[in-house]
Amino acid sequence: MGLSLAGFVLNLLIILALLTSRRLRSIVTTPLVVGVALGDFLWSSLILPVLAIRFYTRSWDTVGSCSFFPVMELVILGASVLCLMFITINRTCLLFLKERVAKMFTIHTSILLIVLSWIFPLLLLAPSITGTWGLIGLDHLTQGCLIMEDTNGESPLVIFNDLIFIIPFITMFSCIILDFAKLCTGTKVEKTTTSECLFILMLLLIFLMFLLCFLPGFVLSKMDNCYSYPILHAISYITIWSCVIITPTIILSTQRSYRNAVIVLAKRLAGCLEQEQDGEDKTKRMSHMMVT
Repeated sequence: MGLSLAGFVLNLLIILALLTSRRLRSIVTTPLVVGVALGDFLWSSLILPVLAIRFYTRSWDTVGSCSFFPVMELVILGASVLCLMFITINRTCLLFLKERVAKMFTIHTSILLIVLSWIFPLLLLAPSITGTWGLIGLDHLTQGCLIMEDTNGESPLVIFNDLIFIIPFITMFSCIILDFAKLCTGTKVEKTTTSECLFILMLLLIFLMFLLCFLPGFVLSKMDNCYSYPILHAISYITIWSCVIITPTIILSTQRSYRNAVIVLAKRLAGCLEQEQDGEDKTKRMSHMMVT
């Protein structure tokens, strides 16, 4: 539950800080960063508490109905990963196509990419809800609520795992290689700013986090469908869950503008609390004077 609370607070701070900053709102990458934070926020608030109860009790009976949860879990996860991929594409385009990127990427384009990040996994997994492609049910081996094979032996989960890992991996890896090649070969006229270097560093760290957190689960899904190594599966689950705090930590530690936005937000909230407290104190003093 501690992981859930930390992810809830960190990602909520990033969402509110970026949305309340007029300067950051005008940057085309900001909606995509908010999209990543939104996915991690929903994962922390809706998914992790349920999984924590299920793992603590070792039963799904204490959680509730197993009808939509795995679809919601994987849609949120997929949307967050796809938003990370689009951020990487966006920054690579900014490095190589500075003059054209203003027409290619706008705030509305970023919002459209966020919508696509949610629609794609939803359309892929939704048929399992009705049982037309895959089936939602309790796995008697793991006691987990999963998308399993239907009566025809088909399931969208295999395709989902392949697409959500392989496509982002190839895309992010290629973009980061291009980014570093640009940094190494850039001329004095094309000198990269410190902020751009830090953003590329952030993308590199996020890519390494992506490998660390998702590669073990992807490999195990291919090599150990029978859960012969339960400890390794448990470790892979924990690494995926850790994304909700690792990603915002990387974002805040590498981007000064985002840290400043969070600080400004914290000061505003502290100021509102102080004003509210002062108002309560004044009301109490006035009430006391009226009584006396």
